Amino acid sequence: MKRLDSAVSTQTQHHARPAALALTHAPATVLSARWLASLVLLTLLCFWVWPAHAQEDDVPARVGRLADVQGKVWLYDTEASEWIEAGRNRPITTGDRLSTERGARAEVRIGSTILRIDGNTEIEVTRLDDAHLNVQLHSGHAAAHA
Repeated sequence: MKRLDSAVSTQTQHHARPAALALTHAPATVLSARWLASLVLLTLLCFWVWPAHAQEDDVPARVGRLADVQGKVWLYDTEASEWIEAGRNRPITTGDRLSTERGARAEVRIGSTILRIDGNTEIEVTRLDDAHLNVQLHSGHAAAHA
């Protein structure tokens, strides 16, 4: 029995050495793979976060909405360079122009401020942010309630 035990322990020792050698080389490969994976992940994260950060700069700080529409109300689309029909609850921000036909009415809500626009009127929101609301009346009648 002793001979069997020594044979087993000799085999265990012989098998332990190559395994130990394999373990000493494995962490370097594993670390290299982890480092490469981390580098790839960091690069992808940079490409994902950077456009999101750039888009945040384009989002207006404050936005109103077209709360009520009666009759035909038009919004000037600067990208298409034409007037399009404005629907209820449409966001309104700096640079937007609204126009109402004769007999139409519109109401724009910006926080607690209400801007009522009569028929046959054209307005332009020239500045809308946390501190300012500037509206230019091109023609017609409008009333603001703060």
